[in-house]
Amino acid sequence: MDKINGVILVNKPSDWTSQDVTAKIKRKLHVDKIGHAGTLDPLATGLLVVLVGSATKLSNYLMSEEKEYECEILIGKSSDTEDISGNITDVKEVQQFNNVDEILNGLIGSLEQVPPMYSSIKQNGVKLYELAREGITVERNTRVIEIKKLIRTSELLYEDGCCKFKFKTTVSKGTYIRSLCVEIGKRLGYPALMNKLERTRSGNFCIEDSYTIENVINDEFKILSNYEAVKDKNIYFINEKLNKRVMNGMSLRLNSNEDLLYLVYNNELVGIYEKENEEYKAKRVWN
Repeated sequence: MDKINGVILVNKPSDWTSQDVTAKIKRKLHVDKIGHAGTLDPLATGLLVVLVGSATKLSNYLMSEEKEYECEILIGKSSDTEDISGNITDVKEVQQFNNVDEILNGLIGSLEQVPPMYSSIKQNGVKLYELAREGITVERNTRVIEIKKLIRTSELLYEDGCCKFKFKTTVSKGTYIRSLCVEIGKRLGYPALMNKLERTRSGNFCIEDSYTIENVINDEFKILSNYEAVKDKNIYFINEKLNKRVMNGMSLRLNSNEDLLYLVYNNELVGIYEKENEEYKAKRVWN
């Protein structure tokens, strides 16, 4: 059983995969179980929520949180990966824009998005990017995502027949910012790609509270306990008698109207319970 359990907020450097980061931390901490709450592309930098030991049980709950990004888009070129790291597939010289903010405002709300081929989504057990590297393109299911905020944060820079600008966006789980860049370009009438990306927030975790890889290697970091990682959620404190029931995964009758409760005993997260009819049933239990 892992001795170290909890959440580490890491500021991922560019050119590292999310897997590179977790593998490095796994070796450093000598733990068996490690994961994260949402992949970042190798090109991207910023907040990676790393889950250590028993905190890996929180993955689905933390992964479903909204995310905030700061992005730089390049309009006038497209690539096979939808970002600057890929092979350029189309070029069109850009004229002056006067409707960029209008286009961005029009994207706020629900949006249908097709996941890019260069993504870690599995289809028939195979990751899409593995097929893409072999030159294979397959049909992908459309997913509905939500753009909660989308504002331009820089001037438009016209250079070499292209246009660049930065924007900040808050989005729902499963949103591909690369694909959002492509959609922005499409609505402006041009090919487009993602030039830079930084994740600044995931749920209530912020980039300001994160640590570099060097910090972690040099033991200059704090690990959040499972309880600390979910303190902003629907916490329900239980007594010893109820805790014994939780340890056995038994259903509970609790005085709450919330659909999902995070049960805490002695300042430790011991279970996640979901309401079904008049009772709460165990979804996750920490023994």
